[in-house]
Amino acid sequence: MIKIFLIIVLFLAVGLSVYSCNNSTTPNTQANLKGVVIDTSSLNPLKDVKVGITSTNIFTYTDSNGFFRFGVPVSDNTTRVNINFTIPGFVEKYFSIDIKMNDTLNLGNVYLKH
Repeated sequence: MIKIFLIIVLFLAVGLSVYSCNNSTTPNTQANLKGVVIDTSSLNPLKDVKVGITSTNIFTYTDSNGFFRFGVPVSDNTTRVNINFTIPGFVEKYFSIDIKMNDTLNLGNVYLKH
């Protein structure tokens, strides 16, 4: 009798864990965004530009070559995100992009003005 009870409990536990994994409300995959930030005046790459998704804690900084890359949570097949580029002494740049699940979107060169 105890064995039957334990088997039933085991099946219920496995069933609930599978159900909770498949019904998560948080994004379960991501896409990647990359590019290079360039100074419009000198045409040199900009280091330490903060690149992120507006109104979130998702961001990164460009390296010494102006390069950035980071993961973007995607909850549907295609998700629209607002990206911002900020560094003291330069005009902030904002734009919206549509990014697809599991894609890597290369923004190419992004130019910032003084």
